[in-house]
Amino acid sequence: MPVLAPQTQQALQSLVLDSGTSVRNPIDATAIFRSAQDLEKAVSAVAADSSVDMLLIVMNMAGSDSPNAFQRWEQNAEFLCRFVKDNPE
Repeated sequence: MPVLAPQTQQALQSLVLDSGTSVRNPIDATAIFRSAQDLEKAVSAVAADSSVDMLLIVMNMAGSDSPNAFQRWEQNAEFLCRFVKDNPE
């Protein structure tokens, strides 16, 4: 598994607020999924890293009892669909 570039790790670190998360490969940063904007920044940063050939994004329903959970999940899904469409390679 490749080591992410320092600038990629720094970009991810700026998005992660929770202790116990990892901005190394593999990335474990549940906090990134709290907003579609942060997810977009994280995915874009990792996809731009020349050492990365593939992204696998796993999301669970943690926090689904929060008032805006459905809207957040919908925004994340819309972004991921748009990202895949715009980046077919």
